[in-house]
Amino acid sequence: MCKAKELSNNLLFLLDQIEKECKNYTKNYSQHDLMIEDILHKIEFDKFNAYEGYMLCKQLQNIRQERRIIKDELEPLQSLKNTIQNSNIRKTLERAKNNVVRIEKFKQSRIYRPKVLKNLSFK
Repeated sequence: MCKAKELSNNLLFLLDQIEKECKNYTKNYSQHDLMIEDILHKIEFDKFNAYEGYMLCKQLQNIRQERRIIKDELEPLQSLKNTIQNSNIRKTLERAKNNVVRIEKFKQSRIYRPKVLKNLSFK
């Protein structure tokens, strides 16, 4: 495989990985939001004693801390993803990859015809 083609494939793979990671972190972040909502609705609509209240508060604290870690990872990923989308780098890489493939095909089928030394023959 041509080095340029290999590198363009690697870059496209990396772009896909960034999008997948962003999607996974977003999904996980949303899941934590839903868990927080469940606890808040439990607090709003249910009766509980002091120990149960403490346990709900502790559970809420743990979920919020996990959510913060996720958010701290997600924000730079989203920024990177947005920059990539705004710059159309994927389309540019796809075009470059297609050009590399076209050039490879051309190199395989090209024939040179001597311009001056007509007696030279090529196989």
